[in-house]
Amino acid sequence: MSELLVETRGQSGWLILNRPKAFNSLTRTILDDLAIALTDFEQDDNIRVVVLAATDCPAFCAGADLKQVLEKAEPGEKDFLMQCRTSFGALRNCSKPVIAAINGMTMVWRFRTYYVL
Repeated sequence: MSELLVETRGQSGWLILNRPKAFNSLTRTILDDLAIALTDFEQDDNIRVVVLAATDCPAFCAGADLKQVLEKAEPGEKDFLMQCRTSFGALRNCSKPVIAAINGMTMVWRFRTYYVL
């Protein structure tokens, strides 16, 4: 089962976090798939808006999967935090509106401060 579901619904592109047992925590796979899907949505003229959502779970996103954060990257590979920077940069720089359909607890990063919503 995919950790990130990518769907097109009319003129909207949906990115759905799909790790309910892990409270939709972010993995390397999700980060990579997120960047790829955003690039695809950017290039699709039929997509007018991107929606970031999560499967039904008590948490929208618990943050990073700490097991993967602590893993050492192979030589020449990006470490977990660099992958976050790339994927979140793709979200931030997306030319299309991005809506976060938050449906539970989540970890939010803003100006080096963490908030739990």
